[in-house]
Amino acid sequence: MTAPLGPATQGMQEPDALRLRIASGVVLAAVTLGAAWAGPLPFGLLLALVSGVASWEWGRVVRGVDLDALQVLHGAAVVVAALIGIAGYGVPAAIGLLVVAIVVLVLGWRQRDMLSGLGVLATGLPAVSLAWFRTDPSRGLDALLFLFVVVWATDVGGYAFGRSLGGPKLWVAVSPNKTWAGALGGLFLAGVWGGLAAWGLSSADPDGLILTSIMLAIAAVLGDLAESALKRRFGRKDASALIPGHGGILDRVDGLMAAAVVAAIFVMLRNPLHPGAGLLFWP
Repeated sequence: MTAPLGPATQGMQEPDALRLRIASGVVLAAVTLGAAWAGPLPFGLLLALVSGVASWEWGRVVRGVDLDALQVLHGAAVVVAALIGIAGYGVPAAIGLLVVAIVVLVLGWRQRDMLSGLGVLATGLPAVSLAWFRTDPSRGLDALLFLFVVVWATDVGGYAFGRSLGGPKLWVAVSPNKTWAGALGGLFLAGVWGGLAAWGLSSADPDGLILTSIMLAIAAVLGDLAESALKRRFGRKDASALIPGHGGILDRVDGLMAAAVVAAIFVMLRNPLHPGAGLLFWP
């Protein structure tokens, strides 16, 4: 996410705040890559932890509470779904999330309309999608790394091009600091990464992988904007203050959440038996 410096860095000089953001980002990336490389179980446990925290943050943003019954139900559902997904039962996990989303929607209807129920899907489906890719024994890890770097490239490109070029704003009402130059720069860098990945992995369809990278980058940008719109609706700057320099889990992985679900839908239509190979256009 390429959000401006928020409350987590207030009172700091911008260079110091930027260094804090970079250091936190490097640590998060190292933990994520380490868990993914270590195997499905460590990665599944990380997914369960992250999605559980994201569920708690969703309740804080939408209902303005630190803990209530809906957060417990929401968090339990996504944690269980992540663990079921990493065990190889992605479809039952997704169905279970849908059922719980309906229950939470009904229970929380009078509080914040549909958003409490939507949060179960918004935080749970990305975890199930990422778990599904990691369970592919052939190209699952490669697919995850590809997806991570697409989102990171979009983030870096958005920041670098946006700060250096400036220009017209992307959507002032939702995210006043984002520019069209930053968004297009992020898509460009993601496309470059797609080309490099196609060459390194000997993809069967390099053009297809480049276009997939851009598609996922668009999803990441839209996920970023959607999370910004959610916070703006409820007057929140950050989902929480858990990550130094970034805010909360939702603030950090909003783009990845959207890209993961789009990647899963794309592969379900293309090669559901081998999700890793399907995403990478592997023969």
